[in-house]
Amino acid sequence: MCDAMNRDIFNVLFGGINTVAPSKKGDEPKKEHVETSVAATAELLANAKEVLVVPGYGMAMSRAQMAMGELASLLRNHNI
Repeated sequence: MCDAMNRDIFNVLFGGINTVAPSKKGDEPKKEHVETSVAATAELLANAKEVLVVPGYGMAMSRAQMAMGELASLLRNHNI
């Protein structure tokens, strides 16, 4: 979570809001952006052994709880 927020743990626990964390030093490779489609995502879910969904504020704001509930029911019915 700290990496996603670009903050260190000390800053998250004790720091202020809206303060910029120091930039990391080192040669970290750039992460590659990979786009997908609905069909590819459906195939990945159908072939999965387990699926973990981590809900967040964005899911609540987009009102996706009902759709996620339906998806969870479908996956449970297929023993995923």
